[in-house]
Amino acid sequence: MHPATALTLLLLIFHPPAIDHDQHDLCIVNPLQQRSFLESVCPHLACWGTVADGLQLWQWPFKLAERIRLNVSAPEGAATRPESAIVHTSPWDQAVSFRHGDASTTQVRIWPSCRPCAVVLEASGPGTLTLSLRAVLAPMHLSVPGLNSLKLSSHRSRWTARGPHDTVLTVHLLQGTGRARWSESTFELQFRAPSPEQPAIVLLGGTGLEGLNLDQLHDVRQRHRQRVDKLLARLPEVRVPAAPWVRKAMVWSGLSLHRLLVHNPDLGWGLISGYGPCHDQPTRPRYAWFFDEPTLAAAAYLMLGLDDPVRRAFRFLRRYQ
Repeated sequence: MHPATALTLLLLIFHPPAIDHDQHDLCIVNPLQQRSFLESVCPHLACWGTVADGLQLWQWPFKLAERIRLNVSAPEGAATRPESAIVHTSPWDQAVSFRHGDASTTQVRIWPSCRPCAVVLEASGPGTLTLSLRAVLAPMHLSVPGLNSLKLSSHRSRWTARGPHDTVLTVHLLQGTGRARWSESTFELQFRAPSPEQPAIVLLGGTGLEGLNLDQLHDVRQRHRQRVDKLLARLPEVRVPAAPWVRKAMVWSGLSLHRLLVHNPDLGWGLISGYGPCHDQPTRPRYAWFFDEPTLAAAAYLMLGLDDPVRRAFRFLRRYQ
């Protein structure tokens, strides 16, 4: 996800994005492929990556985990058809639907929680899911700690890895049935929904997940939706009758730009350049550094009415550069 400039916005107008124009409102629907980029981002936490390489989980300024993958097994007597998997992307969440040979569907919905900091996975349907990841627990400027420096523990349906610098990675099966195991720094959780009416719920994050219950999670979901709704209400309404996709492109430009505003507890608020892995340094995100982003993208932010991120970014530059 790169910051859009005024030039990018013009390109969007003349070159429509590859989206399903028949879907309702702001939803984007695409087939799931190895190069598909998935993300769940809020100012305090980010999870992103491709299907091929797995996802990374960050809680600024620490990288908590990498190689996050989710495999779906079909119900007994059926087969999962990966080529039929569909990604539904909305301003609030992403959902991946896996269709099985018996015409049943398993859907996994992913959305970010700011307080407490976690990525929430909600899985419904008859399939069995396997979540795997590798614990990292290192600041972005340091190397990955040795395996002997991680302290692994479990308590009922919550599994924890503790590393240096007071870093914590927590996997919490809030609802559902499953079993898990640690193998050195690699974690694997096999789980499924408790019933057809109730989804399995898994939280990935740091601290603060210990006392969370379903009622509190409902409130967290409502706050997340209200935060996104408030942002959508601020974005300009652009309607072109001959090209209705222009409105969708402009709204998604605003959403993408706003997701670059992050909060680092050690440094404060600022704008990063984007999200993506850096292959030569495993604990460093390729773009997620506080560069001179306001000088590069201020025009696009202001064009979309997003003056607050620019104001915060310039305060950051004045303080540190």
